[in-house]
Amino acid sequence: MTPHTKEEEIRYRKLDAIDAKCAPLLAVTSILLVFIGLPPIFETIRPAHHIIFKILVLSLLASCLVALIALFFKDHTSDGFVTVRKYALNTAVAITAFCCLVVTMIVAETL
Repeated sequence: MTPHTKEEEIRYRKLDAIDAKCAPLLAVTSILLVFIGLPPIFETIRPAHHIIFKILVLSLLASCLVALIALFFKDHTSDGFVTVRKYALNTAVAITAFCCLVVTMIVAETL
């Protein structure tokens, strides 16, 4: 096995940081999906906010997909690849944060 250059080591550390952030993000996204799928929440929110609910579910699933894409192909260490993974993680975080805000507003309205 050949030793990594200093630049490769830096890129691997960046990739490891992205990986470490993706796991909790996937957990939060999954928890939101489970929460809005609970019968009391689902039965209250879905009839009153059908379109918003559908967009919310699709957005959360898209966030999961983007986060999983950010975890894919870990061994490629070019600067461009690290940048793409960073943008994928940031996109997934933004989508999940927006969905969390929407869920909070809907739940607050229905309480």
